[in-house]
Amino acid sequence: VHIDERPVHKVTVSDFYICRFEVTQEMYSYVMGKWENFSWKDLATTRLPMDNRLFSEMQTFCNKLNEITGLHFTLPTEAQWEYAAAGGESYPYAGSDNIRDVAYYASNANEHLHPVGEKRENGFDLYDMSGNAAEWCTDWMSRYENTRVTDPQGPAENPGHHKKIVRGGSYLANERDMDIRHRSVQTYDTSEPHIGFRVVLNPIQ
Repeated sequence: VHIDERPVHKVTVSDFYICRFEVTQEMYSYVMGKWENFSWKDLATTRLPMDNRLFSEMQTFCNKLNEITGLHFTLPTEAQWEYAAAGGESYPYAGSDNIRDVAYYASNANEHLHPVGEKRENGFDLYDMSGNAAEWCTDWMSRYENTRVTDPQGPAENPGHHKKIVRGGSYLANERDMDIRHRSVQTYDTSEPHIGFRVVLNPIQ
């Protein structure tokens, strides 16, 4: 276990819905109302994960989606993401203890994104929680504390660091990074071609 994954602690997460697939380039384009020169034009599919977006652009997407639907979609918190990735199971990867069943990663992805949903789903019928595109979370990077927590949001800010949590590993990552407990970070005002996102919806109270 990496030091940033310690200490083991108990987390309670309230009910929420999460998108079965990573947001695709097709969905992103429809919601944002414009088509850009995305990588689907090279691979002849619009079902590739939407990648290479700034954190602020992900938030703008959620705001647009909320305007269209009248609902309240957001990026997941780190706790929501890990609970969803586990899928009510005890596998190290999202849906299997055999990484190739569920993930596109450095050993089988040929250095590019793949259409969502091609690998096996996890126990919650979610796809690509391990591999393909890594996924942004809302939390600023911080160390875990050895306390019981409910619906953790991470620190309110992270002065001097500017790094958000990214989960799930990507098509460029090694097997270790596919583990659903693995934590990585990305500077929030930069973008990378291997990082995408999915959205969550908290039920109306």
